[in-house]
Amino acid sequence: MTFQTAHHSTTFSFHNLLKKDSTSADLIFGSIGGFGGRLIEHPFDTVKVRLQTTNDFLNARDCFKKTFQSQGINGFYKGLSSPLYGSIFENAVIFASYTFFQNQINNFYNQPKESDLTLKQLCLAGALSGATISFIMTPVELIKCNLQVQDLAKVNQGKLKYSGPMGVIFSTIKYKGFTGLFQGQVGTLMREAVGNAAWFGAYETACTGFIKRKQSLTNNLNFSKKNLSNIELMTAGALAGMSYQAAFFPADVVKSRQQTQEVLTGLNRNFWDITKDLYKEQGIRGFFRGFNLTILRSAPTSA
Repeated sequence: MTFQTAHHSTTFSFHNLLKKDSTSADLIFGSIGGFGGRLIEHPFDTVKVRLQTTNDFLNARDCFKKTFQSQGINGFYKGLSSPLYGSIFENAVIFASYTFFQNQINNFYNQPKESDLTLKQLCLAGALSGATISFIMTPVELIKCNLQVQDLAKVNQGKLKYSGPMGVIFSTIKYKGFTGLFQGQVGTLMREAVGNAAWFGAYETACTGFIKRKQSLTNNLNFSKKNLSNIELMTAGALAGMSYQAAFFPADVVKSRQQTQEVLTGLNRNFWDITKDLYKEQGIRGFFRGFNLTILRSAPTSA
């Protein structure tokens, strides 16, 4: 099973081997898994972001074709270094914060530290950990998204604005200050809080369903998550990944457009203005550009 945030996934099959307070183990395994998952997913993410932020492509297939024709295979790996290294911290924080909030919820309800949380409590822990990770993901995605789409810019055509990740960072801080790195924070926070609540909720629901089925078939009420097969855990992970992506996809679209608007169009609008403009221009469909590709890729990469 894997755990997936907006643009990365990390192996989670060892979850049942870890104690709730085993934060150091969470950090190590989360970091390793996130690094590998990013290498596989980035080309699909590039296509998704290019679909979300411009109207230059009819669909995902058209985007794949045109990107390859104009830039070759390298075109799909623009902006990779930012999320690649950022995933080390992202996955470490999501694992550690999820464990932390589980413990805090147990404390709040005066439950024993090792008590199993209810589904609502698990979703709450997921939402809080998602909100926490959003403050790391926003700068990482600001860098990534700008490098992924700057060749499509309608302003300064033929001249790339940023030479690499550091170019995005220095330019942003120079003209907007440090807080400029958090452009798109509203959308990222929405996506991560709702998405992670959906991820953990869907995963636990699927696992509970498998457990009850096995208990019924074997008449063994002691059957638990640790007894589930790899196939069952992978299925639960796939369902969770799809739930995460579907939970608040429109927020991700608006976030991507907000983070790339200056390099693409020279505009500077806030989250809500972009939301209104996008609805006027494209209707509801505009908030789901790249959705099918994202859902299709999320199942195998989350399994």
